[in-house]
Amino acid sequence: YDQLSLRRDLTCTSAGECCGADNAPLILLDNLSRRVFDGNGHTIHRGAGTLMCNAIRVAGSNDILVRNLTIDEGEHAPACELSTKDCPPTLYVTNAKNVRIDNTHIYFGKGYVVYVWGTDGFAFVRSSLSESGMIGLYVGHFKFAPSKNVVIAESVFARTRANAIALLGAYSDDPQNPVLVIGNLLNKNHWHGL
Repeated sequence: YDQLSLRRDLTCTSAGECCGADNAPLILLDNLSRRVFDGNGHTIHRGAGTLMCNAIRVAGSNDILVRNLTIDEGEHAPACELSTKDCPPTLYVTNAKNVRIDNTHIYFGKGYVVYVWGTDGFAFVRSSLSESGMIGLYVGHFKFAPSKNVVIAESVFARTRANAIALLGAYSDDPQNPVLVIGNLLNKNHWHGL
């Protein structure tokens, strides 16, 4: 397949429904090339499973587009704390190339909501993160797995408990195309000192 599309909203309330076998992510986009996941404006509603697995994982893939999707991680499931042993990100991108998140909206993510690690080419555009449990968008670590060619544009980050955006490992090796954070709206973030 080249494109995976949602045809209706998806609701799950337990780890067994919201995760794959052995708490694998609900949606795996691993080791793929040139794929599109199109939500078609639909919503994935998750409940208790949010604390057990990623909603989406992109690992070892290139040229991946996730678009037109809403992920609601559940207002009533508690956010993670620093002492929480396992708190998987809602969207996890690792060791990938050219991943674009477009018109995608995530509500009530529990920990580090969008986590980008060791990726070459990542764009988060026309999207939003609201009510994030710890960090909204986290990009790598400069010593261990920095990511390059990062663009965060025309997006909204609202009511994140700590940092809305944390760029701890974002760089560019092309002076003409720097890491770009532009045209975003940040509102009422870092209201809880974590």
